[in-house]
This record gives sequence, C-alpha cells and structure tokens, in this order.
Amino acid sequence: MKKMILSLAAASAFAGVALPAAAQPWDARDHRYEARWNDHRRFDVTDRLEMRIDRAYRTRQITRQEYYSLRRLVGDLERLEHRYMRDGHLSGWERSDLRRKANYVENRLRRERVDRDWGYYR
Repeated sequence: MKKMILSLAAASAFAGVALPAAAQPWDARDHRYEARWNDHRRFDVTDRLEMRIDRAYRTRQITRQEYYSLRRLVGDLERLEHRYMRDGHLSGWERSDLRRKANYVENRLRRERVDRDWGYYR
C-alpha cells in the first residue's frame, strides 16, 4: 500500500511540473526581426541585444573595444527610439527604421563573435 501511495505521489508531482511546460504555446517565428513591446512600450530588441553583447563579452567572444562599440550602437538605438516615441507612438516607417538598425547591430555582433580577434589586449 505504501509503495502505491508513493508511486502515485511521485507521478502527480511529475505531472504537476510537466503540465505547465506543456501548456506553453509553441511559436516557430524568428523573433530576432520582430519588434515586440513589453508593458512599458519599450522596444524589446534593445534589451535582448544588450544581454547578447554582455554574454559575448563575458565568454570572451568579443574584445573590450568591440564590446564598447556595440554598446554604443545599442545606446544610439535607444536614443533614437526615445526620439521617435516623443509623440506617444511609432509610425510604420519609424518601427521599420528601428528594426533595420537593430538588425545591423545584431549582424555586427555576429561578425565580431567569429572574427577571431583573440589576443593579449583583452
């Protein structure tokens, strides 16, 4: 009897963990090129770019100079977003301009990660 109760408890604990993960929607779209908005109406791409740049620097995939250059580009992108948001919304042209500039920063990060600039100057 004890074994049956323990096995039922273990199965219910496993189902309790697996069900929330199974309830998550699956989305096959590539979110790198999609401008999504969070609760503060902020361009979500800049947050992801900052995290990716920081991670590449921590794992020594990019040099310090490349890190500062990429962070400067993300700062420029954020300033441009704030300038576009002065009237409270983004037009289609402004959104596509931000997306184009974010794609440039992302492609530059990708190139900098694989350019093999490894050395003692980091």
